[in-house]
Amino acid sequence: MSNPRIYPNNRNSTRCRAQAPGRALSIADGAPIFSRGELLLLRIPSPIEVPGMVDVGLAVGSGLPPTFFRTTPQYFAFVCSVTDLPNSSYMLEVYIVLSFATSGGALAGYNQLDDTVKATLIPLPLLSHRHPMPRDFGDPLAISGWKNSRDAWLNVIPKRVLMHPWQSFKRMVPPISLSGLELQRISHYYNTFAGVLAPEAEDRQLWEAPLKQGEEAVGAELKQSEVNLASNHPPIVEGMDEDALGYDFLICEDVDEDAEGDDSTKRDDLILMASASPLWAAQLNRYLLAEREEKEKENVECMERLEHWLNDVSG
Repeated sequence: MSNPRIYPNNRNSTRCRAQAPGRALSIADGAPIFSRGELLLLRIPSPIEVPGMVDVGLAVGSGLPPTFFRTTPQYFAFVCSVTDLPNSSYMLEVYIVLSFATSGGALAGYNQLDDTVKATLIPLPLLSHRHPMPRDFGDPLAISGWKNSRDAWLNVIPKRVLMHPWQSFKRMVPPISLSGLELQRISHYYNTFAGVLAPEAEDRQLWEAPLKQGEEAVGAELKQSEVNLASNHPPIVEGMDEDALGYDFLICEDVDEDAEGDDSTKRDDLILMASASPLWAAQLNRYLLAEREEKEKENVECMERLEHWLNDVSG
């Protein structure tokens, strides 16, 4: 099966020379607050809760086969906005970094995507030096001279994540960040692009991690709501509580102390993107269909081998 595997991060995906994730940090342990543009390593929890599904957390979208998460993915992501919440918690809006792996390389995986999905992916350096930008985006991103050692893309559909003070994350050493002008360009491009999406593409579901000890003190159980993805990115805002935000969000979990490599599956990552935007649902559906066909083929081959073995034994 030649379907691409999507890597939220890879052992070499955001490393170039001395640039690598630093040690695990948390706001409670004195780490500086998050800043717009910086690159972080975050753990986004599972399972995904899908409204209206009988088997909550087992399926995404409508008419798709049941799925499940085997791991909790970690993602490299650029911060595009920060909202200050009570109890030293923060709401981050982030752009997630993605790469692909197939027998033909990352570009081969990228080329299997629909044009509408490709439009949501901005090539990052060094790939951007030899791969065209989406038609309406303009010049490649500079990102303070950072050069990614792996072919990778920035997904322009922003995700909102909730970070409690005790939850760990990682920063790059030395720091890597998008400039204010680059953030404006991405936001403008996405807002222009989002204007042609179907109305259902503007809704985002709630992802909620299992409550950990101490989370009850931060707020009541999170409520699901709707968010318009085409809205402008909010600036840093003070004094808001979680239930007053008026949009859905993800809750992060602690990163691994040695987190540098991919620890999620192809299915996990397609589910993540399909949940953020219906644009990815077709990709997920095709992958699940191909996965099921491959499994059926393996079962047939297994039965044939078993039949040959039984014939040899009986003969």
